[in-house]
Amino acid sequence: MNYLLPLSIIAIGVLLLLGNLEILSISQIWDFLLTWWPAIIILWGVHMLVTDIDRRKAAKRGDQPPPSVGP
Repeated sequence: MNYLLPLSIIAIGVLLLLGNLEILSISQIWDFLLTWWPAIIILWGVHMLVTDIDRRKAAKRGDQPPPSVGP
């Protein structure tokens, strides 16, 4: 299952909510996002790669059809 994108959206939403509630300042939120956005993209790519490998292994076993090309 692909949980990384929904969890990323939830995490960003939580950060923005904390900013709106003045628990965190907006500058702290932006500093966090500006610091960690490359790591988020890297983790997303690793997740996509692992998911694709799992799908291909399942297709070889005959558990499901082979993955389609593209997103």
